[in-house]
Amino acid sequence: NNNTSYSPGQMVKGQVIILLLPPNEEEKKKKIRGMKITLSGIEDAFAQGVQRVNTIEKYEKNIELNGNEYGGNNVNNTIPFEFEIPQRVNQSYRGKYSEYFWGLEAKVNIAWSSDMNARTLIEIV
Repeated sequence: NNNTSYSPGQMVKGQVIILLLPPNEEEKKKKIRGMKITLSGIEDAFAQGVQRVNTIEKYEKNIELNGNEYGGNNVNNTIPFEFEIPQRVNQSYRGKYSEYFWGLEAKVNIAWSSDMNARTLIEIV
């Protein structure tokens, strides 16, 4: 959704939209095995002329799918997801020499093909 600011314990709800080939490509739908949602807390620090980026926290959730669990029409398909922000996480912040931000990534597992990724930044307050 359009909300990019969340609190610990709050549910992030969203959907991944997959554009498909023409309707005769029904076989493509069956190749989608699942999706992994990853929430990563990332620190970007700058000191003494050196910039350092570290992933501090990482939380994952796997969503298994079969060919019938998604789909809306012949033009696109949506895969809905929900992800609860853990209770004890660092808050987002931006300081003079460092910042801490959160990335939310959805990775769609497609058999016999390259996986698809969608990413966005969110703020945890």
